[in-house]
Amino acid sequence: MSPALRVRIVSRKERAGRVTGLAYEMDLSTVDGRVVGEAAIRPRFKTPVGYLTLRLNDRD
Repeated sequence: MSPALRVRIVSRKERAGRVTGLAYEMDLSTVDGRVVGEAAIRPRFKTPVGYLTLRLNDRD
């Protein structure tokens, strides 16, 4: 049986007209519809300057 992956965006965050975060939910099922795996991912996005600031914060 071939697996099927379903991905849904369940929320979206924006600031000043740009996307700063998304929340995804995914499930993996077989052709007969039985779910065999699930996952949730909530990445956040930073500007290049914001990312550099985050990485360099609290470094000696």
